[in-house]
Amino acid sequence: MLIGLAICQVPIALADPNYLNQLFPALVGIQITSTQQNQIKVLNSQIYPQIQDLLTPEQLNQFQAFLAQGKGMARSLISLDLSISQKIKLLNISRSARSQLTNILTPEQKTQLSQNIQFQINR
Repeated sequence: MLIGLAICQVPIALADPNYLNQLFPALVGIQITSTQQNQIKVLNSQIYPQIQDLLTPEQLNQFQAFLAQGKGMARSLISLDLSISQKIKLLNISRSARSQLTNILTPEQKTQLSQNIQFQINR
């Protein structure tokens, strides 16, 4: 669900050609235009610093290591030992990211996104 990613640092997930699927697994199978890809990259560049600021230095190192292993953003964050406060802040970041993502998508893409999310929930 997470979505989902400092100006000085490019998120590791962006180095992977499948970064969209890592950031937003529910986008798998949805045809995204190059304009939408760019908008999602911008969204990612806004989210990633918020996540970095949320994590302790040790958690950040673990998070980046998980991303480098190809775990994807959501799985990487789930793998961390987050405090209740961090989890609440992460949930708020995630909700904001989802809202912004749905504003980027067409109605048809939103329908497919909803179907993908439902499928992931039922797995």
